[in-house]
Amino acid sequence: MSRNNCFDLLRLFAAVMVVVYHHAGFMKFPLENPGQWFPLDSIWVQMFISISGYLVTKSFITSKGFDQYMVKRCLRIFPAIFLCSFLVIYVIVPFWEKDVIGFITSEKTFKSFLNMALLHGINVGNAENPYGLRTLVNPPLWTLAYEFLLYICLGILMSINRTWISPAIMIALSIILCAGYADSLKNSYFYGVQYWTFLRLGINFYVGSLMFLTVDKWGGDKYKLTLASVCILVLYYLSGNVADVDMLGRVALSVLTILAGVTFATGIGSGKFDISYGVYIWSWPVQAVVVSMIKIDFWYSLALSLLIIFVISFLSRNLFEERFLKLKPI
Repeated sequence: MSRNNCFDLLRLFAAVMVVVYHHAGFMKFPLENPGQWFPLDSIWVQMFISISGYLVTKSFITSKGFDQYMVKRCLRIFPAIFLCSFLVIYVIVPFWEKDVIGFITSEKTFKSFLNMALLHGINVGNAENPYGLRTLVNPPLWTLAYEFLLYICLGILMSINRTWISPAIMIALSIILCAGYADSLKNSYFYGVQYWTFLRLGINFYVGSLMFLTVDKWGGDKYKLTLASVCILVLYYLSGNVADVDMLGRVALSVLTILAGVTFATGIGSGKFDISYGVYIWSWPVQAVVVSMIKIDFWYSLALSLLIIFVISFLSRNLFEERFLKLKPI
């Protein structure tokens, strides 16, 4: 896959920003979140999802079919999740348990491990109180269930029609459903995935997909500048209209993210240094341990946490994840 972009760096930036704001939450540090001045929730997550929509669509186009595409998605997502879930539940959490052997050998603990590794839960119901905080031992993983389900939906849609029409229809459908059936969608779930949130994140994802499939139409500098200007104006206008910003704001944010990714090329964060995924899944357990055990000021605590997270993510990528990424799906 071509690296003539800065998507890896953008994903790393988004992952680090998630770490920063989670750390502020851990330590009750008064750090202003973009959501406080612009009512668009989970901005960093939306950046992630938008980039995934763009790159995963490219992955499907270069795959021989749905089966090969899904194998590649599974090899990218699940090995690291299984490793992270195992180490968190069976190595880190037991340090806070009175009955370590009982916890490790418990059927409830094993079920919690499977749920977390299979993106079906983020809590360990059998734990006493991990990190001295709560039983949600890795909350950021909630987004991966939504993202993986979007992978499946995209694969099915693209198997039927590989043109821009597929993501365009999904964007329109998601906006219409969210606008007209918000209450019922908020109370409906599948595999722990809330339909309301799934459709809203789907807007980001399918905008990324649509932009990949139409890059030949907007890829010129003049068109990119025009698109960026329009999106900035839309976001500026919507910043004072909370009721409208959630749908159109997502579209504008996603378009700006993709434009930034394709406009600037850098090798930073690519290949063996592409650790954004690792940063995302390893950050919370590391932060929880650091905050619970090392009592230092916020910025020093954050710096230490990031250092540890970067090291673990780099080792995970190069010593473990690469073994699966190099496998050639049939």
